Amino acid sequence: MPLFAFVLDSGDKKLSPTPEPKAWYLMRKKKAVLVNLIPLTIKLTKSIPDKDIDSSNIVLGIDDGSKFTGIALVQECKTKTKPVFKGTIELRQDVKHLMDVRRGYRCYKRHHKRYIKERWGNRASMKREGHIAPSIKQKKDSTLRVVKSLNKVCRINKIMLEDVLIDIRALTEDKKLYKWQYQKS
Repeated sequence: MPLFAFVLDSGDKKLSPTPEPKAWYLMRKKKAVLVNLIPLTIKLTKSIPDKDIDSSNIVLGIDDGSKFTGIALVQECKTKTKPVFKGTIELRQDVKHLMDVRRGYRCYKRHHKRYIKERWGNRASMKREGHIAPSIKQKKDSTLRVVKSLNKVCRINKIMLEDVLIDIRALTEDKKLYKWQYQKS
């Protein structure tokens, strides 16, 4: 699979990705400068008029998981569809443990003070509507951080999130399922 580089013009307009060897060629000829190495992003030294900008759609696909999140950018051209960028986000697995340690320190401190009444359920964040557990919030925030950084260098027209449905009843009723039956609800 050929690698692609993201391209910005001198006015920071997002252009269509170009093959990586062409990006290095433009930098050697002093027609572009390097902005970022990962993902490879170049900035042209001249401005491109709006009528010359390619109008092909770029779709971002996200496959959400518990340990890893896969992301891919696909450019839909008139003749074919080509993958532009693909990557894996390794998500933190230690958030639950760190929250338990923090809770232990807090409880220890409270139990070793004199004349302090025990407090339970006094966290304002727990009472708020739409509260999300810190482990889940961290996973979603890391995915959003990568999407925002990709959106700075590439014009994303559509985002597709893969949502997998698993039949929980079949898993809890001790039925022997085949591989393809786990995702068939």
